[in-house]
Amino acid sequence: MERATDAVLAKQKEINESLDELQAERKKRGLQGEPLQPVDLRMAAYVLAITRVARVTLERGIWP
Repeated sequence: MERATDAVLAKQKEINESLDELQAERKKRGLQGEPLQPVDLRMAAYVLAITRVARVTLERGIWP
């Protein structure tokens, strides 16, 4: 069974990798702007929690 910290670390890695891809795409297109900041553990945990709540809400239909 996956521990909660493992899930948060995996989500952080996933988000930061996608940010790297977005940054490379921006650079390729010649878009200017500030560099994208990597996501910290707190934000990764928040994203994971919201994702889980949204999934359960859709599955169970507990809110109108």
